[in-house]
Amino acid sequence: MASTDPAGLTCVLRETYAAARWWVREFSGESAYDKYLARHRRDHGDHPPMSQQEFWRARDRFHERDVSSGCC
Repeated sequence: MASTDPAGLTCVLRETYAAARWWVREFSGESAYDKYLARHRRDHGDHPPMSQQEFWRARDRFHERDVSSGCC
């Protein structure tokens, strides 16, 4: 008979949720702002970062200007 370990099950569920959340954020691109904030703190700590709205607008403008085929 398998023992029930609520703490262990909770830990497994928490880790599974964290892993799934990480994958979804990476694939959807949602983690880009978090990466920007980390890079900004490291390289440009002397001025405030863009807000999340400013970041996404700047990113959209960049991609509209630099359209590439993605092919070699």
